[in-house]
Amino acid sequence: MPSCVITEYGDGFASSFVPKNKSKVVTVRYDDPAHTTELWIVDLASGAERLLFGQKRRGVADPSVSPSGDVVAFVSMTEEKHEHANLDIYTINIDGTHLKRRTFFPGRISAPAGRVTGAHSIS
Repeated sequence: MPSCVITEYGDGFASSFVPKNKSKVVTVRYDDPAHTTELWIVDLASGAERLLFGQKRRGVADPSVSPSGDVVAFVSMTEEKHEHANLDIYTINIDGTHLKRRTFFPGRISAPAGRVTGAHSIS
Protein backbone atom coordinates (compact mmCIF):
# COMPACT_ATOMS: atom_id res chain seq x y z
CA MET A 1 0.00 0.00 0.00
CA PRO A 2 1.29 3.45 -0.79
CA SER A 3 1.98 5.80 2.08
CA CYS A 4 1.85 8.90 -0.11
CA VAL A 5 -0.02 9.70 -3.29
CA ILE A 6 0.90 12.66 -5.45
CA THR A 7 -0.82 12.92 -8.81
CA GLU A 8 -1.59 15.62 -11.31
CA TYR A 9 -4.94 15.94 -9.49
CA GLY A 10 -3.90 16.28 -5.85
CA ASP A 11 -1.87 14.79 -3.04
CA GLY A 12 -2.46 12.76 0.07
CA PHE A 13 -0.92 10.38 2.57
CA ALA A 14 -1.81 7.16 4.42
CA SER A 15 -3.52 5.93 1.25
CA SER A 16 -5.48 2.71 0.69
CA PHE A 17 -6.45 1.35 -2.76
CA VAL A 18 -10.02 0.17 -3.36
CA PRO A 19 -9.57 -3.62 -3.84
CA LYS A 20 -12.07 -4.09 -6.67
CA ASN A 21 -11.04 -0.92 -8.51
CA LYS A 22 -7.28 -0.28 -8.36
CA SER A 23 -7.70 3.07 -10.14
CA LYS A 24 -9.42 4.42 -7.02
CA VAL A 25 -7.59 5.25 -3.82
CA VAL A 26 -8.79 6.52 -0.44
CA THR A 27 -6.36 9.02 0.98
CA VAL A 28 -5.94 11.50 3.83
CA ARG A 29 -5.37 15.15 2.98
CA TYR A 30 -4.44 18.08 5.13
CA ASP A 31 -6.86 21.02 4.89
CA ASP A 32 -4.58 23.94 5.68
CA PRO A 33 -7.20 26.66 6.27
CA ALA A 34 -9.17 24.39 8.63
CA HIS A 35 -6.02 22.92 10.26
CA THR A 36 -7.40 19.38 10.04
CA THR A 37 -7.17 16.23 7.95
CA GLU A 38 -9.93 14.89 5.70
CA LEU A 39 -10.73 11.58 4.03
CA TRP A 40 -10.91 11.72 0.20
CA ILE A 41 -11.46 9.22 -2.61
CA VAL A 42 -9.53 9.85 -5.82
CA ASP A 43 -10.07 8.18 -9.20
CA LEU A 44 -6.57 8.05 -10.65
CA ALA A 45 -7.88 7.29 -14.15
CA SER A 46 -10.27 10.25 -14.46
CA GLY A 47 -8.99 12.67 -11.84
CA ALA A 48 -12.37 12.82 -10.10
CA GLU A 49 -12.08 13.56 -6.38
CA ARG A 50 -14.71 13.39 -3.66
CA LEU A 51 -14.64 14.23 0.04
CA LEU A 52 -15.74 11.21 2.10
CA PHE A 53 -15.39 12.69 5.59
CA GLY A 54 -14.11 15.87 7.12
CA GLN A 55 -15.09 17.79 10.25
CA LYS A 56 -13.20 20.70 11.72
CA ARG A 57 -11.06 19.79 14.75
CA ARG A 58 -11.69 16.03 14.40
CA GLY A 59 -9.26 14.94 11.72
CA VAL A 60 -8.75 11.47 10.24
CA ALA A 61 -5.92 8.94 10.00
CA ASP A 62 -5.12 5.38 8.93
CA PRO A 63 -7.80 4.64 6.30
CA SER A 64 -8.32 1.00 5.34
CA VAL A 65 -10.73 -0.13 2.62
CA SER A 66 -12.64 -3.37 3.26
CA PRO A 67 -11.95 -6.37 0.99
CA SER A 68 -15.37 -5.85 -0.63
CA GLY A 69 -14.40 -2.25 -1.45
CA ASP A 70 -17.66 -0.93 0.01
CA VAL A 71 -16.55 0.34 3.44
CA VAL A 72 -13.66 2.46 4.70
CA ALA A 73 -12.44 2.17 8.30
CA PHE A 74 -10.44 5.05 9.74
CA VAL A 75 -9.39 6.71 12.97
CA SER A 76 -10.87 10.02 14.13
CA MET A 77 -11.36 11.95 17.34
CA THR A 78 -14.67 11.39 19.08
CA GLU A 79 -17.20 14.18 19.17
CA GLU A 80 -17.22 14.32 22.96
CA LYS A 81 -14.97 16.81 24.71
CA HIS A 82 -12.09 15.24 26.61
CA GLU A 83 -9.04 16.64 28.32
CA HIS A 84 -6.89 14.53 25.99
CA ALA A 85 -7.55 13.48 22.42
CA ASN A 86 -9.78 10.42 22.34
CA LEU A 87 -9.31 8.47 19.12
CA ASP A 88 -11.74 5.81 17.96
CA ILE A 89 -12.33 3.71 14.86
CA TYR A 90 -15.13 4.78 12.51
CA THR A 91 -16.49 3.32 9.29
CA ILE A 92 -18.14 5.03 6.35
CA ASN A 93 -19.50 3.59 3.13
CA ILE A 94 -17.39 4.25 0.04
CA ASP A 95 -20.21 6.52 -1.23
CA GLY A 96 -19.90 8.73 1.88
CA THR A 97 -23.04 7.45 3.65
CA HIS A 98 -23.55 5.69 6.99
CA LEU A 99 -20.80 7.08 9.21
CA LYS A 100 -20.60 4.83 12.27
CA ARG A 101 -18.42 4.87 15.37
CA ARG A 102 -17.10 1.33 15.97
CA THR A 103 -15.08 1.62 19.18
CA PHE A 104 -16.02 3.22 22.50
CA PHE A 105 -12.76 3.28 24.39
CA PRO A 106 -11.63 6.27 26.48
CA GLY A 107 -8.17 6.34 24.98
CA ARG A 108 -6.31 6.19 21.69
CA ILE A 109 -7.11 3.52 19.15
CA SER A 110 -5.37 3.37 15.79
CA ALA A 111 -4.63 1.31 12.67
CA PRO A 112 -8.01 -0.24 11.80
CA ALA A 113 -6.50 -2.64 9.25
CA GLY A 114 -6.60 -6.38 9.51
CA ARG A 115 -8.07 -9.50 8.07
CA VAL A 116 -11.74 -10.36 7.81
CA THR A 117 -12.67 -12.90 10.45
CA GLY A 118 -16.41 -13.32 9.85
CA ALA A 119 -18.25 -12.31 13.02
CA HIS A 120 -15.81 -9.49 13.74
CA SER A 121 -15.73 -8.00 10.26
CA ILE A 122 -16.46 -4.27 9.98
CA SER A 123 -17.83 -4.38 6.43
